[in-house]
Amino acid sequence: MSDSRRRRLGLAVPALFALSLSAPLAAQQSYGPTQVGEGVYAIARQFRDVQSDLNLRQWALAIYARNPQAFGGDLNRLRSGVMLEIPSATEVRSTWARGLTLEQGATAGAAATVADSPAPLSDAQMAAIDINQAVPPPSGLETLTAPVPQVPPPEQPAAPPPPRLSPAAPPNGQAAPASTSPALPADSSGAAPTAFTAHPLYAQAMASGSATERGKVLDSLLALEADYAGDADYDYVLGVVLLDSGRPQDALFPLLRATQVKPQGLGIRLDLGRAYFETGENESARQVFEQLNKQNPPPRAAQVIDSYLQAIDRRAARYEPHWQALIELLGGHDSNANSATDLQNFAGFVLDEQARSSDSPYAELAGNVQYVRPFSPRWRWLNLAQASHRRYTDADEFNTLQWRVGSGLSYRQGDWELSGRVSGGQTYLDGEQNNDVTAFNAAWRLNVSPLLSTRLQFKLGSIRYADALSVRDVDQWLVSAGFSRRVNLAYGSEFGLDLIGGRDDAVENTSPNSRDVLGAGLFASTQLSPRWRLQLNSNLLQADYEGRFFGIERSDVQWFTVAGLRFTDNRWRNWAIGLEASYVDNQSDVDIYEYDRLDIALRVSWMLN
Repeated sequence: MSDSRRRRLGLAVPALFALSLSAPLAAQQSYGPTQVGEGVYAIARQFRDVQSDLNLRQWALAIYARNPQAFGGDLNRLRSGVMLEIPSATEVRSTWARGLTLEQGATAGAAATVADSPAPLSDAQMAAIDINQAVPPPSGLETLTAPVPQVPPPEQPAAPPPPRLSPAAPPNGQAAPASTSPALPADSSGAAPTAFTAHPLYAQAMASGSATERGKVLDSLLALEADYAGDADYDYVLGVVLLDSGRPQDALFPLLRATQVKPQGLGIRLDLGRAYFETGENESARQVFEQLNKQNPPPRAAQVIDSYLQAIDRRAARYEPHWQALIELLGGHDSNANSATDLQNFAGFVLDEQARSSDSPYAELAGNVQYVRPFSPRWRWLNLAQASHRRYTDADEFNTLQWRVGSGLSYRQGDWELSGRVSGGQTYLDGEQNNDVTAFNAAWRLNVSPLLSTRLQFKLGSIRYADALSVRDVDQWLVSAGFSRRVNLAYGSEFGLDLIGGRDDAVENTSPNSRDVLGAGLFASTQLSPRWRLQLNSNLLQADYEGRFFGIERSDVQWFTVAGLRFTDNRWRNWAIGLEASYVDNQSDVDIYEYDRLDIALRVSWMLN
């Protein structure tokens, strides 16, 4: 391989290093693969259109109806490592009832039918929930309504579950007849009894003991929901009866409403923790119980709280590792396989043919394998291996083979996650080694709301070229900060922005390749229909070099854009096909470093897990 060709092929790597950090993951038509501990309700929270009249349970049921094979027999047993097709709001409206039918059919001995189920919440009731959730809750309740990781166990814990609290003490502190709940202190609000406490059904509900009595009371309570939803005493009693009737998912809504009205009610929050636990949302339950523990509960309540925390830990011990693999085949045309100039002459010299741009069709085979092993409720071990081989039909001297491996850890706490990973790899050109890359990546992500997230990313690395190109060796650091925002457009859309800054330090003292990098990255994704998704990533970077090239001070401005159209279908869930185009335009003060490149490809993807 000639030195001129080596020199040109070595120039693109630092810019690609910057782009690899700036381009965030594009939104997908499907969600996944699901992580160990994720639950369908937390996923539904991320996609639910809060402006519609469809509530969270209807979204969860619609996802269940759309993806029955992704669940282990019922709504609360979402499998890890699977892809979920997310229905549109229109589809949710037409399919949630089918999901309810499937859920009821999966429950052994269930006698309820769709007609017997509670009606969806009204517009006014749903609006009340959303408004209440938007109000900053008191300390300890910040993340109760935000999507958090959940750990639905494959079965009940080996040890006996914590003692039932059926029914728990009502929010006003009145003792509950025949209750096994610990004695809980009265709410400190001192509010006078509300209208529902004077209703005959209130005393009847508190006195109900058997399953038959609870069933009769439940029907009557549901009939009053339109009148009393939002009343803390009504919502609390309804939640407890639903919980003790084996319907913890339904109990979450009234209990959450009650905590918004009476956030200091220990009994309400204890039963909210129970509901989270019984739906498999272990991390949400853990947050509730840990906050209650910090408030010095009575001894009996503290014992119950501790038993739930121990049961959550037993469930967490059952975390299982999972893996997934992706194989992709691409075919396309590259207008500038070696990212070289179109000039014939430079500085009085005729450029070698291999130092000028070469276009060619190509075929590429790429793949990656990910292995994730959770070893506590918050810690995960992350591993990734990937490789690709591109072969040009008309420019085989530029055939490229790349491989990368990486390993690291991630830590989740409530709405934020911190991760770090070390990685290394090599690039080969025409069968000869071109460069080695090593890097450390760190990222912090915060889910501000179900629709908005922010992130910080940091990358520290080095590139070492073959001996003939050692003048290109650099040490690098790069940092970016950005956000992602979901919007209600078409069938669901997302956009985001990242600001980027960094530096390359040349290893050799005489090298001119030290530079400062500054730029921004933008991405957008729109679900055009249930099967088609349009994606766009664009980056603008400026690099100011410290050294001179051919006696000229050098400053480059590079614009890099990728646009893609992706198709998936429920009949072939693990397959996807897409058409994508990427364009690079590099402007430089030194003419020989100016080039543009257009790459158009058809991509076929196959996922295994």
